[in-house]
Amino acid sequence: MTANDIIKIAQSEIGTKESPSNSNNVKYNTWYYGKAVSGSAYPWCAVFVSWLFKSTSLIKKTASCMNMAQWFKDNNRFYITPQIGDVVFYKFGTNNRWTNHTGIVEKVNSDGSITTIEGNTSTTSDDNGGCVMERTRNSCIIGYGRPNYEQGTATVVDSATKVIDVSHHNTVTNWDKLAQERPNIIIRIGYRGSSNGTITLDNKFVENITQAENRNMNVGIYFYDQSINEAEAQEQAVWVVNSLKNYKITYPIYIDSEYANKKHNGRADGISKEQRTKNIITFCNIINNNGYKAGVYASQSWFNSMVDFNSIKDYEIWCAKYSTEKPSISKYEAWQYGSENYTWASAAIDTSYFYKTYNDTNTVVVNTNTTTADIPYVTYGKITAHSLNIRNKPTTASNIIGHYSNNDYVQILTKNGTWFKTDKGYISSKYVTQANGVIVNCKALNMRKTNISTDKGNIICSLPVNTILNIVQAINGWYLVAYGNMQAYCSSKYVKLL
Repeated sequence: MTANDIIKIAQSEIGTKESPSNSNNVKYNTWYYGKAVSGSAYPWCAVFVSWLFKSTSLIKKTASCMNMAQWFKDNNRFYITPQIGDVVFYKFGTNNRWTNHTGIVEKVNSDGSITTIEGNTSTTSDDNGGCVMERTRNSCIIGYGRPNYEQGTATVVDSATKVIDVSHHNTVTNWDKLAQERPNIIIRIGYRGSSNGTITLDNKFVENITQAENRNMNVGIYFYDQSINEAEAQEQAVWVVNSLKNYKITYPIYIDSEYANKKHNGRADGISKEQRTKNIITFCNIINNNGYKAGVYASQSWFNSMVDFNSIKDYEIWCAKYSTEKPSISKYEAWQYGSENYTWASAAIDTSYFYKTYNDTNTVVVNTNTTTADIPYVTYGKITAHSLNIRNKPTTASNIIGHYSNNDYVQILTKNGTWFKTDKGYISSKYVTQANGVIVNCKALNMRKTNISTDKGNIICSLPVNTILNIVQAINGWYLVAYGNMQAYCSSKYVKLL
């Protein structure tokens, strides 16, 4: 059963009403309870969704929105961004139920709204209207349950849009013409070296994103991956998030997974399919947890053979296949079909068809569910306990998987109640203080927009010796620091941790 199959069934039910009005006497309830029922005890929006899936085992069949939503959560199939065929959950009114209405996503619209087909709704009552209707919604949405459908063709939302991608390999000669012809652009932010493993900012990133922002272009990001384990993938994601704090990102942030060169001798080229998949998932989850939309870029053959595609297909998929024939993988949102010559560039530029419209979708979503969840909290911490347990879950009832020692420095990634998450697991926030540093061994230390020492144009200001800084992230001989309302990079050589 595909998403399109379910949507066709739902479309055929539009206009069905309970009879008489306000009775909840409707064929979906008769199917669910095995007899005709009526009265206020039998609301039927969740029953309608269950009825749509009656010949499948793709969802939990229940009359309770909360039970259905919780089933998706328990099976790790609950999301905050929609796809066609998702089961959408709402919270209307002020009652104590964390979700009280549901339906099926029919379309994902370019303005950020969704078009749905819902049971027991009307134009005068969102969640108890007595009719199957098509609705357009953009608020009161808790999240989306995603049935494990059989995959048909790629999800297509709106007509295809041509999008270019650029890095330091490309030279744009006229940004005004570019913006007029191709207002949507994916920019490489950086890469991990295939030999030494150093994370490096693309040397045209600042120029490219500044030129694009000055012309109000819609920007996406990609980072070239050569991580060999989940810790390195986590480091990459945190670096990307911190590097983008001052920029508006509309399109997804992609991890670029491919061989380093034709010899296939990059440091990560030989890792296992399983490890590569884990690295991608680690990177994408951190991107998503920080309010962006995460995606994966790779060739069709790479998706087919070098990763576990079923484990990553729920992220935004950007598939490269240089051909006039579309990719044959089961699901993708974008297809890089080749390169084109443009009057505003010195050489051909890679170009893609994007079948999904992104419109300021990268905003942090506050989870109104009562269930505790990890939230973004990127900073550098110092352990104050003599020995601090590392656990696999944010609870004292979970397994101890390691320990930190007193005065260890740790990179904090997310927060969950009174727990911090590091690359090794969860630790109690009670025994972690903000890591600080003091400027030493110089008269003044340059604060920079990026961690490129050769670019004098990225210097924000200089701070005098003995200035105290909050450390946000440590990476490759640099600190990302906070001072007043400013975040900036500085050389760790001239900062002594306190």
